[in-house]
Amino acid sequence: MWPRAVRTLIALELSESQTSIVDEIAYSLVRANRVFNKEATETAKQIALDSVTPQMRVLEENQIVVRSGEIVTDMHIEALAALTC
Repeated sequence: MWPRAVRTLIALELSESQTSIVDEIAYSLVRANRVFNKEATETAKQIALDSVTPQMRVLEENQIVVRSGEIVTDMHIEALAALTC
């Protein structure tokens, strides 16, 4: 059977028995049209990683990395982590 969330997508006007019939018919007819290919996925990930150029950021002495009250972003965290090394 489908997860309960799928059953809630069937029309509300149908009775419980009608909903069950629609559920069974849909379940028997719907098939996955994609298959996970781990090797192709890893290759695509590596190609994507290789296409990204490295980014350099220079922090000057006494430079403010993040101000009080400012929302901390990934770039702030990365800069702070680099300072602790």
